[in-house]
Amino acid sequence: MLIDSDALIQILLTNSTGILKKLKNDYSIQCLIVQAVEAEVRRLTSKRFQHIKSIYDKTLNSSTVRVLTEGLISHEKGTAIGNSLFNQAEQMGRHLYLSIDRGEAYSHGAAMTLGVPVVSHDKNAINRLCGDGVRFTEPLLRMYDLIGLGVQTKMLTHADCDRVRDELVNQNEWVIQCFRNCKYVDGLPFFFSRLVDSELPVIGSATPSQSLDKRLLITRTS
Repeated sequence: MLIDSDALIQILLTNSTGILKKLKNDYSIQCLIVQAVEAEVRRLTSKRFQHIKSIYDKTLNSSTVRVLTEGLISHEKGTAIGNSLFNQAEQMGRHLYLSIDRGEAYSHGAAMTLGVPVVSHDKNAINRLCGDGVRFTEPLLRMYDLIGLGVQTKMLTHADCDRVRDELVNQNEWVIQCFRNCKYVDGLPFFFSRLVDSELPVIGSATPSQSLDKRLLITRTS
């Protein structure tokens, strides 16, 4: 699973990295960032968001999030296939960078090449890709889909989610519409979760509210 800069910053701001650990430990889903995102988040945590730099460093040092490299893909796929996939991802990133910002371009390029989902909130980038006829990987996940999985698996309470929202609002960060002006429990009936544990009851709305509302079903491996 690829994570873009905007979503990763929100995860760090709300100290929600436990969800990423859960994906890795319980579902064997490794969260990744491309090198362009690593550089951008490194810059942001050295200036505007200095208070979360230690959380970011810990997240990388513990391999909760890993930087996507040629060597990492080669370790999983073998040298020849790994080299080829990495080069394809870089080429796709360069192509998309003609239309959208660097971090988003290389994140989507890698996700499309590897066939994995990406967590991103950049609506301008998504609209541009759609307008250009680019078929990016679906579903397009949001940070709140990770929070929703935390609620579904009872890792997070509704009160935890309210604290997440409050922190995002305090930092002038984007909050999904259904939770923007209310408590989590009140917005939940209008929330279509795109990331769902296939073996647990689904939370929120059962009906998609927009074209990007598609579900990724995941199953525990441990």
